[in-house]
Amino acid sequence: MLAWLLFFWASFFVVTKAQKHPEFPQWNAVHWVVQNVGDVITLPCFDQSFYPFNNLDSIVKVNWITPESSAYLHLSPGESKEGWTVNNKESYYALSINKKGMNVPEAVVGMYVCAALAKLPENDTLYAWYYLRWGLGLYANVPAMNPGGIERYTRTHKKMFMEKSTEKTHFLNFRYNGKFIIAGVALSVYVVLVIGFFLVCNFRYKGGPIENDESVDGEEGYEMDKYDADVKFSGTKDDASVVF
Repeated sequence: MLAWLLFFWASFFVVTKAQKHPEFPQWNAVHWVVQNVGDVITLPCFDQSFYPFNNLDSIVKVNWITPESSAYLHLSPGESKEGWTVNNKESYYALSINKKGMNVPEAVVGMYVCAALAKLPENDTLYAWYYLRWGLGLYANVPAMNPGGIERYTRTHKKMFMEKSTEKTHFLNFRYNGKFIIAGVALSVYVVLVIGFFLVCNFRYKGGPIENDESVDGEEGYEMDKYDADVKFSGTKDDASVVF
């Protein structure tokens, strides 16, 4: 029994240690979600960590795309429409959102995309579209992004959704709470298996051998006890008869 307990505690420790994942690069603590606060909101088409948004000279063309709630408007630098204005290169092609000039200010909430046409860094004879996304007024607890997915659009912003210390505390609490929940579930499964094993060993079959059926049915459907039959022979072997 002591060996089983030691095994369980060792398994619990291994499961707990296995849940300490390293901080993957795509799990950026800085949210790409922007607060929907104030009458004027500015979204830059610039990010020092991602090409070509860290080198505006390499960009040939820029288009801003508004959310679905605003019918996916396409705006170019210097263009203005219904409260949305795209600035020039000197202002980092930033998109200014003036909610005072809109009939439905709530329509500004959603995902904004700054699409930039630029040369490929490894081949300057080819061009490709690059996308920088901002989530305006979305939830701040967006789950960590999977590799190859939205982590490309994780962006820094001057107006952070919350203080960095608070973000770190929430991230650590989530990680350690999930770790102990998984370890607790694993320990519960082990305990149930051990209890079932001991119950099976304690209540295993202890009876004797099963006796064979001592009776057989006759050809005409009645039961005949082969030990009680009084068999008598008369005559020769060929015309022997059975007398009861």
